[in-house]
Amino acid sequence: SAELLRKQGVALDPSSLAEVFRSGGEVPQFAACGTLGRLANPAVVPILAGALNSPYVRVRQAAVYALEAAAQPGVPDSLGVALRHPDANIRYRAAVVLGRMRATGKATALRPAAESDADSRVRTAAQFALAVSVRVHLPAVLPNADSRPHRPKHSPPPVDRPPRHPTPLEHA
Repeated sequence: SAELLRKQGVALDPSSLAEVFRSGGEVPQFAACGTLGRLANPAVVPILAGALNSPYVRVRQAAVYALEAAAQPGVPDSLGVALRHPDANIRYRAAVVLGRMRATGKATALRPAAESDADSRVRTAAQFALAVSVRVHLPAVLPNADSRPHRPKHSPPPVDRPPRHPTPLEHA
């Protein structure tokens, strides 16, 4: 809907969707996140930041990505606040998006998550975001960080393959 209005030259007032987050169900809130993320308007940032507190998990996640898509000046600050959200998935997604944005001013917000978040996925994402935000190798930012690649517990072990036999052409 936002794209259609934009093509027609009709401006959509973001505040007209704010009521959806106060009284709407999951589907309208989810749709509103998508619409707000497509608007090039700084007024969407506080509305989407408020959507991070929706009772619906899908809406909270959509709000993080809508903030990224909105690409407005207040987005890094809203995502920095989201690093302290009670939902680990929101903290994780906020750290991932801050890393993709290379949010240089968010090192102060990322450091506590990178050092001591209760969720290992959040710590790992925040460590990466912190390293790219200050543009240095991770151990220089967090001296106690393990710089070895992390392999999730559910990954299968490496497969041992039998040695390859040379082809007849390789014998010549």
